[in-house]
Amino acid sequence: MKSRKLILIGIVLLIVSVVVGFVGTVWGMSSSLGWKVANESAGIAAVGGGIFEALMFSIVGIIGFVAGAVLVINDVVRSRRLK
Repeated sequence: MKSRKLILIGIVLLIVSVVVGFVGTVWGMSSSLGWKVANESAGIAAVGGGIFEALMFSIVGIIGFVAGAVLVINDVVRSRRLK
């Protein structure tokens, strides 16, 4: 029973991390383009903040995805060994 709960938690973590990574990346790029329009400049200073936000959300999404995948794979392998 504990194994099923861990697998479910891992799957939820996988789904949520992908959504957070994608939405955060889109949000960061959108704000980056908004700052570009507001500053009327295409320099790195105008778009750097939004690109940083996009990269941070992507990293958080990747870390969450890897953690969820490891959790699911570990529990599936463990449950098969017990049988």
